[in-house]
Amino acid sequence: MKKQIVAGPATRTFDFFIQWHLTERCNLRCRHCYQNSKKPAEMSNSEVKQEIDGVREMFTDWEKEYNIILSPSINFTGGEPFLYEGLWDVIAHARRR
Repeated sequence: MKKQIVAGPATRTFDFFIQWHLTERCNLRCRHCYQNSKKPAEMSNSEVKQEIDGVREMFTDWEKEYNIILSPSINFTGGEPFLYEGLWDVIAHARRR
């Protein structure tokens, strides 16, 4: 008779860092800046929130599949993230997830 092997609780925690450029717009002209004059289209607040939800779902799936614990963090950047309309709403949504 074969014995069933049951995995124990997750024993490893992995940091997972996301750097998200919400906008390429900027009201500064820093010498050290690597941004160029090209400004791609920005995602809407609802699109950003949908992606945040998708990332949370992906992390949950990975934790179950690989029996690990993820410690995610997200850094909203840009250009100047304070120029992104709805920044505080997006941050609040990410914190709830």
